[in-house]
Amino acid sequence: MTENMIYVTSLILERPLLETDYDKKKNFDLKDHQLSFGVVTLDQCLKICSSADYPDCKAVAYCGASCYTSSLSSGGVDAGIVKSTDCTTYIKNDLSKKRNLPLTRDALKKVETAVKESKFTITVTDSTTFLVATLVAESTDDSLGSLSMTFRGDDRFGTPHSHRRDGEELDGFKTYSLKSRLMADVDGAVDLGSYPLNDCADICRDRPDCQFFSSCLVDSQCVISTIPARTSKWMETKLQCSTFAKSVKDNFELFSGISLDVGARKAVMTINDEECARLCMVETGFDCKSFDYCGQAKDMHTVCRLHDTHLREFGEPSKMNKKSLESCMHYSKKYLYDFKKSASNKTKASARTVIGQVTPEECAKQCRDATFLCENFDHCTGPQNLGRGDCMLYEKADGAGPFQTIFSPICSAYSYRGDADLRSFSNQAALHSNATAGGLAFFLLLLGVGIGASALLAYGYYKNRRLNRV
Repeated sequence: MTENMIYVTSLILERPLLETDYDKKKNFDLKDHQLSFGVVTLDQCLKICSSADYPDCKAVAYCGASCYTSSLSSGGVDAGIVKSTDCTTYIKNDLSKKRNLPLTRDALKKVETAVKESKFTITVTDSTTFLVATLVAESTDDSLGSLSMTFRGDDRFGTPHSHRRDGEELDGFKTYSLKSRLMADVDGAVDLGSYPLNDCADICRDRPDCQFFSSCLVDSQCVISTIPARTSKWMETKLQCSTFAKSVKDNFELFSGISLDVGARKAVMTINDEECARLCMVETGFDCKSFDYCGQAKDMHTVCRLHDTHLREFGEPSKMNKKSLESCMHYSKKYLYDFKKSASNKTKASARTVIGQVTPEECAKQCRDATFLCENFDHCTGPQNLGRGDCMLYEKADGAGPFQTIFSPICSAYSYRGDADLRSFSNQAALHSNATAGGLAFFLLLLGVGIGASALLAYGYYKNRRLNRV
């Protein structure tokens, strides 16, 4: 306890004997399943089904190191399982319904939600004076969101916070094939040796040329691939392994129902928009900035159309084809990918604007939306800031050369790849940019503080005069 704070320490125990909530059926698999997850332990598999995120889950099948969930909604238990030599099915029993014991991660989510909504309170009473005080818990910087990171037992020390596996999800990747492993002796494949799942994912994430990786639960073999498209001929069946594909579609902004009214630099046939996005990201023949995915194209070899132009480079909507007979979706690279990153560097100049607690993506957007000529920005953040940090925007004078950079362990310098004079047509009509609005809000905040301080001084002066009169 301090003068104005009370620290409360609590002990949160994991739900005991989780496996006793399930009836085990060896050599049985689920006939149908809703969700599937790769490279998980049996304990993690059972926690998925028992968590509050999947209230309809009634059974799981654990096959090698893969987990499958089912609600058993049609036909009951007997109709929902089939014989299998590779799997064991676990079905929730009556005990799981009788004891209402939450998982640690569910309990932590409720605590975080209560703190955010100011519902986490402590009541202090004094029987002698009949006083009651209610203390409301408040979050400190970087506290919310860190509890679940602290209590994840399957994570190794030193794994970056933003890249840890959140339960069953693997940040930045999609499950490509369960119970399979990339063959290490084919073109584009590299056997990196023994790395746990999170470390293998970090290696692939940090390598721009890595498109796929496979990880195994028992021997932790990590194999990555630089080939943008994979089929079964590059894989082998391994029950303890799974193959993951780097998710690149999130790097693009979707514009449904339109396509660029220009000829594509390259047209190819792909199975989905994710594969088309991957081809755009790894294209080396030209700078691919956007693509159209036309799933109902007459010529299937033109389903994926790669462009070297960006949607924001068109100053008027008339250059966008909205009335195409083909059903297309246009994807343009997000703001951050308009910039080239130079890690561990900082621009050697005075910043025109500084914005705090934003992500690199938000910083890039502020630079592109700036009312001045912004071609460079720095983003500086520490390891505990969960990706957010200070954003410094730099104004380039007419005729000036490129900015110089200096070493910085916590910063990354970004420089614009194209012509910074090209603005988004949606932003040209705006009278104020987000940065201007932020400055205006800050001014109003200072104005409010000034008025409040003046009111307090006036009240103190008035009270003092009244006391003097008495």
